[in-house]
Parts: sequence; structure tokens; C-alpha cells
Amino acid sequence: YVVTLGCAVATSLCYVLANGPPPSGDSSLGKPGLSSVETGESASLEERAIHASEHLANATLEEVLRWVARSFPGTGRVVQFSSFGPSGLVILHTLARLRLLGAIQVVSIDTLHLFPETYAFVKNVSKLYPDMKLRMYYPEGFVTGQGFRFDVLHGDDLWTLDFDHYSYLTKVEPTE
Repeated sequence: YVVTLGCAVATSLCYVLANGPPPSGDSSLGKPGLSSVETGESASLEERAIHASEHLANATLEEVLRWVARSFPGTGRVVQFSSFGPSGLVILHTLARLRLLGAIQVVSIDTLHLFPETYAFVKNVSKLYPDMKLRMYYPEGFVTGQGFRFDVLHGDDLWTLDFDHYSYLTKVEPTE
């Protein structure tokens, strides 16, 4: 279950509550934590996710990032989706400043239709943050640089004719 945390700057930070609640008694924000009592095993993933979002609604970006890192240490259940836009870069920089960037995998989607400048920018950001573990996702059966092949198979104007289907093929399906 994916939740976007309720911190204004951290709106692109998502985490997955896939295998139960975080360790019990976490009160890293000085507020009541997401203990096993509050998010017990009987709580649904959706209930736990909503509770976490409410718990962190007024937290600062730093508080949210620290809470996530403490709540899910080394689990691989936390990822930062980024399109390398302004808000994503703020989060990446903050993760690096807090020395958490190596602990949280960064995920991006290559739709095969990015501008050459975007690829160069991602490469430069990767050099700037060597601790960043970047995983790129592509449309099923494709790798970077195969936009022409994608267009031949699906039509070069799919995005204008059926944007929902284009989005599914290039953004949803790759991360399923």
C-alpha cells in the first residue's frame, strides 16, 4: 500500500507498508508513535497507512525522513520516487544532508520519451550524490533509448490519442 506523506515538501516521498507495522513504540517525533497497540496486526494496511499519514501531517521534512528511516531500517520497503524535479531534488538533497540517502532507494521512471537534457541531468545528479541508489524502471520489454521502437509498436501519438493507456504502459505497468 503506497502512502504519500502529508508533509508539504515531502509530497513525493512514498513508502510501502507491505509487511506489517513499523517497530512498536516508535515515538521519534516526540508524539505518540505508531505502536503495535495503535496499528495492531488486525489493522488493515490502509488503516496503518492512513494512521501514519495523519501522524506525520504536520511534521517537517527532516522529521518525516528521520521517522521513515528509523521505522523501516534496512527493509527495502522504502523508496523515494523522483522525476528529478524541484521537490524531488529537495528531498534527495535533504536525504543526503541527513546521511540517509544510501539507506533509501531512489526510483525513477524512464517513459522512453524524456528529453536528452533530462538524461544528462539525472546523470549529473547521480554524480553529485554518489550514495544514491537509483533504480530506473522502463515500459515492459524496453530499455533506455528505445523510444522509437515503442512508438512503432504503439503509435507515436499514443499519448495524444489515449493518454490513460500511454500512462499505464509507461508509468504504471513498469512499477507493478
